[in-house]
Amino acid sequence: MEAKVGPGAEVVNVSSGNNAGSVTKAVGCRGIGVLRLEEALKSSSSLRIREHENVHVKAIRPEWWPAEWGHEQEEDSDVV
Repeated sequence: MEAKVGPGAEVVNVSSGNNAGSVTKAVGCRGIGVLRLEEALKSSSSLRIREHENVHVKAIRPEWWPAEWGHEQEEDSDVV
């Protein structure tokens, strides 16, 4: 059975219970969305679609993404 996930579906980190972002577009088993880096990149992160817990979400950086972008969460974690 294929889950129907569409724009606006909420992505949650089931480990923390926090909202991690939302789906922008989905076609078949692929989709794109906006994710909060802090939630999406946690080592304990387990991302799912709310109300579709059988749908796993994998956060990846596109190949074109500049290497220096998206490391703010690492810098913040170094502050004591």
